[in-house]
Amino acid sequence: VPEIEQVLSTAAAAQNMLLALHALNYGAIWRTGALALNNEIGDYFNLSKNQKIIGYLYIGKPMMEPKKIPEVDIQQHINRWK
Repeated sequence: VPEIEQVLSTAAAAQNMLLALHALNYGAIWRTGALALNNEIGDYFNLSKNQKIIGYLYIGKPMMEPKKIPEVDIQQHINRWK
């Protein structure tokens, strides 16, 4: 399997985990940055050269109610072609 397909599959799996966590009333975010996207982190975690960290999932229980998001009338954003 090409490397790009492995990375994209892993990203899709992480997104599915985030959706499942949200459905279970957990708060979660996926973070990348310097602690994920560097060559030294693989050595720290004793990864093989063909393994990479592509991000971390931070998971917890929210301490407050989520912000209310206003409803959007999708019809205001659709143009029908004729």
